Amino acid sequence: MGAETSTEKTVPPWIGQDVEYSPETIQSIKDLANNAHAFLRQHPYYGGKFMLKLDEEQATNLATACMEHDARLAAWFPKLVPRRVHEDEFWSNYFSHVEYLIGVDIGEIKTSITPTQNTVNPSTTTSNTNANRNTTISTGTSDRSGMQASGEPGAGARQIRRRTPGMLELTFHKRPFGIELVRNSNSPSSFPLVHSVGDTKTRARGLTPGHLLVKVNGRSVEAEPIDGLLHHLKTHPLPMTLAFLLPNPDTPTGRHLTTAENPKPLALSTSSNYTSPAAGSQEANDSRVDTQYPPHSKPEEKGRLGNVVPYLLAGEGFQITLPQEPTLSARQIRTPVRWGILGCGRICQESSGLALANCRGSELEAAMRRDSDRAYSFAKRFRCKATTSAHDLIHDPHVSAVYIATPPGPRPSLALLACKAGKPCLLEAPIARSYYEARALRDAFATAGVPLFVAHARRAHPRVRAAGRIIQAGHMLGDLTSVTYNLTRRDMVPPPRGVRDNSAARLGWLIKPEMSGGGLFVHYGPHALDLIDHLLGPLSRAAGEASRRAGLPRGSVETSVVMTFRAGGGKGNATGASTHQGGGYVVGAGGVPGTAVFNFAGAIEEDRLCITGTRGRLEMSVFGDDPPLLTTAAGERINFPFPAPKVSHSPLIQRVVDYLLGCPMTEELRHSADSAVRIAGVMDAVLRSFYRARDDHFWRRRETWL
Repeated sequence: MGAETSTEKTVPPWIGQDVEYSPETIQSIKDLANNAHAFLRQHPYYGGKFMLKLDEEQATNLATACMEHDARLAAWFPKLVPRRVHEDEFWSNYFSHVEYLIGVDIGEIKTSITPTQNTVNPSTTTSNTNANRNTTISTGTSDRSGMQASGEPGAGARQIRRRTPGMLELTFHKRPFGIELVRNSNSPSSFPLVHSVGDTKTRARGLTPGHLLVKVNGRSVEAEPIDGLLHHLKTHPLPMTLAFLLPNPDTPTGRHLTTAENPKPLALSTSSNYTSPAAGSQEANDSRVDTQYPPHSKPEEKGRLGNVVPYLLAGEGFQITLPQEPTLSARQIRTPVRWGILGCGRICQESSGLALANCRGSELEAAMRRDSDRAYSFAKRFRCKATTSAHDLIHDPHVSAVYIATPPGPRPSLALLACKAGKPCLLEAPIARSYYEARALRDAFATAGVPLFVAHARRAHPRVRAAGRIIQAGHMLGDLTSVTYNLTRRDMVPPPRGVRDNSAARLGWLIKPEMSGGGLFVHYGPHALDLIDHLLGPLSRAAGEASRRAGLPRGSVETSVVMTFRAGGGKGNATGASTHQGGGYVVGAGGVPGTAVFNFAGAIEEDRLCITGTRGRLEMSVFGDDPPLLTTAAGERINFPFPAPKVSHSPLIQRVVDYLLGCPMTEELRHSADSAVRIAGVMDAVLRSFYRARDDHFWRRRETWL
């Protein structure tokens, strides 16, 4: 494997000019570091026959050399050892995969190799099987279970594919797949593009908007007409394996996608069940599969998605790139940030806890929850310490930073304990029940000089950063003239007659003002309003009305809010923190006028942010993952399918960790506490008439509410 005697320098097998293995084997070895699988599990077909036969010193030297020559290995090691795997198992698992690839290369493992078409250029073939990376390899020895001696896979055989780097293969066993595809009908050489992924399980498997569909059951689909492809996907027997490739969004003129000077409209998107109802038909009018665009934005004659063009094909004027944020490499991190979590609810289980445990330079040290059983269950899953005492966690000498995800009621008091201990704090939004609590908390951290961050995770999502670039570009939207937002949910819709209303039990503390500070508006509003504040500038001049739906008793929280505001163009109303520095766009005097409607008792759910300018309109959701959609004055519709993060909190928490380890402050973190206080002031201005006041313990005087 390239290992030498202990007196000579040990190098990994992929280093050097005179290595004895094929380039494809070397690349496959490098690709092992793309994910954690190779370090956590031994290769399924590795039987221990092809040992490296290295002594302890040689094995140590080889492991050290591997990490020196591949930064990805160095990054995986502290994340997995000793939390998920022992150090010896980490390397033995990794080298079992390496040895198997080498055994195939040198012929000690007999294989049956079937060449397939090259993914990038299906017309290209080669007579040298070692030069074709997309090959199907199956073990041909007779002593393997499920394999035939002839070399053909038998019943139960597993196929191992050498994939192109970045290739994602998904096998579907039932329909619908939940994937929407678009394609440039003027360019038969381009692959279909994934426009949106509606199925949560499919998104969890790694498929995001922006992927290219390159193969179906091993057959290239580059030149196949879209109608024939949709018919094949709808009728072909299951299971069906689809191969996707994610192009680099910073290289819009790469090998897979070419920029078209005069792009033609894309073929109609598929629906979740791969049907394309005719325009004007009853099926098309009644279909509710597509939730990416509101009904008024759908052309009546051009199908469900109309002339939607991915930005990579929309011409030079619509190409955007996301700047690289300052970060630290694994070698630069000497001491990681060790987090303690206060409150281990759903958000920690599904997002923030995963990010705190797996971000580069971050470790999850301890978790606190009042319910001891749930606390220890969480700690067992994330391999950290558990406690039921917030005081003990905050004063744990091994905890260097605190993340607070409790309900808003106790957040300020817990954060002040962390502030007195001198430990940086990351708080979920809202950071308090009212503007006055939020302002006092922000001022305490500023006086003590302790960093305070607010977990507005969506700020760091690629699609939101792309929306910011579109706005700042100026020529796409022009001068901004208005912004509107509508969030409609069914949480407070009354049940059918005769059915008991269990909304109080179902929503829990979310509608208990002593814990949340109000109704669902206080829970969802900060995230939506912060996104507008972040994209357009500080919100000011807020006014509005709140009400509860008919049938709820007096003393119940609000269920609907209608508000107006101004975005950008001056200082915020609550803090006067900072003016918004626009890019190539101009806002009117006093900022961009805006309206927002929050309805939590509506029959038809909607989540739509619309920013309108003199040259176009930008639409996107706040709580979804759909790509931003730009509609130009000429009627062109262009989307920007930047991939969504697999873990929603990861991008923001990585920026917090990098800053605590010495990196410069990023835009997602700058003034995040000031913004949170400003948004709290905006929301209090809207809710003041409903609660009669927001500067006292208003939850104790329900009889005075509107």
